[in-house]
Amino acid sequence: MRLSALDDHTMYRQDPAFNRDKRIYGALRYDPAFLNRSSAKTSLRVNYEAGDIVANRPRALPPIDRVSPFFRTGSVTVANNPGGTGTRTVPALNRTVYNNWDA
Repeated sequence: MRLSALDDHTMYRQDPAFNRDKRIYGALRYDPAFLNRSSAKTSLRVNYEAGDIVANRPRALPPIDRVSPFFRTGSVTVANNPGGTGTRTVPALNRTVYNNWDA
């Protein structure tokens, strides 16, 4: 027989951030002797697990400006087609894609 329990209440420096984690786990194994004959072995196993997490975790990243790139103006030069030799200029107003990983 095995029984495990967890009750963790973490408070963070940012109010009102918190994390409340409650869990319970139980396992039971029974090997009846009267069912074990020569090479045949019988084992009965039962497991149970339940848990509940209530949290308001703190922000790990600062806010990101996703509005300014929308208003960038200018134009880009692109190929007419993937294998073509000609180019054309396309206005890039309101078409900028913001990449969070760019420096």
